[in-house]
Amino acid sequence: MKFRIQIILVQLLLFSTVFGVEAQSASMSDGFYDNAKGSPLIPLIQSAQRQIDIEIYEMGDANVLDAIRQAMKRGIKLRIIQEPTPYQLACKIFQPSTSSDNSACSTEKQFLADAVRQGAKYIPYSKTLCGASGECYEHGKMVIIDQKTVMLSTGNFNASNLCDLSQNPAVCNRDYSYVISAPGIVKTFMQVFENDLLQKPYDLRGLLSNSGVANQITVSPLSMTPLLNFILLAKSSIQIQNQYITDPTLVQGLIQAAKRGVKVFVTVSSLCSFGPPKPAEIDVAKRIFAAFDQAGIHSRFFTDRIQINGRRGYLHAKAILVDQKYAWVGSVNGSTTAMTSNREFGIFYGLSKDVAPLATIMSSDFTSPGSETFAESVRCVKDIAPM
Repeated sequence: MKFRIQIILVQLLLFSTVFGVEAQSASMSDGFYDNAKGSPLIPLIQSAQRQIDIEIYEMGDANVLDAIRQAMKRGIKLRIIQEPTPYQLACKIFQPSTSSDNSACSTEKQFLADAVRQGAKYIPYSKTLCGASGECYEHGKMVIIDQKTVMLSTGNFNASNLCDLSQNPAVCNRDYSYVISAPGIVKTFMQVFENDLLQKPYDLRGLLSNSGVANQITVSPLSMTPLLNFILLAKSSIQIQNQYITDPTLVQGLIQAAKRGVKVFVTVSSLCSFGPPKPAEIDVAKRIFAAFDQAGIHSRFFTDRIQINGRRGYLHAKAILVDQKYAWVGSVNGSTTAMTSNREFGIFYGLSKDVAPLATIMSSDFTSPGSETFAESVRCVKDIAPM
């Protein structure tokens, strides 16, 4: 009985979410975008009349930086919060320039210096805002225009994530964006941004609880519960795309869904996207995908044989589709850190015009002859090209 009541409560919450967003989504620019077919990012930047606020992990696309420069020349107020220590070899934009910086990193650092000189506020994300672990990244991808419109992206503002062919990326990522101008959602994301800008800990849970839209969005480090509840909603099917899925609670949530008769389809990036996987990585993947197989979950691995706009493809998107009716897209990878430590953003939606194109892409990627099984991915049958 308790489980049935929980499902009913989740359904009621989601229906209120769907209708709430639908009632506000009157703008032609609102809705789902496949970045490979044209990201709304630059048009939104160009549309700004007063203010641009950005919270981002990485931002290096030359056309994006130029659009922001042009906006500043028009007198647009600019504020940016960015991750100071991205993973591995990514540009540490707030560190002094060195001879080891590549040309792209030098360009980004020069952009930061120019923006600050012209009056922008451009600051690093504070690690005091991490979850309980005390370690995190600002991994969200968000831009707010004139405090009226929010764009959330699964991908960074880089040439590969935007599939900006004018910048000649070697790889085009599978990434999505969602634009929303619903006042309550915009206000809440604006409040998160303003608080993050202060670089001091604050009551994010209380902020979301009092927002009136807590069931329509996700903000890490508080993404675990809403995403699990979304999975719990499923009656017939779950389709999920992510770079990887490693969090034990998420894994069990999908397994439990399959055990109650829900058809579950999982697509993740190839184990060989960055070269042959290490033994420890193979061991983790074996445990997870063997459990998926036992539960009847269908899994495929996205390889670079799946081309995007004529370029080698890479699955970077994070998306969940429930019963072919409701969707979530955001920046949250399938890791414990992403859901419970990082700063991440996401949104639930249910408009058919926005659910349908996502469903089409996810199904196409899953059934693509360029995808592979777990056994093939471990052996790098189709994908071993360095990124």
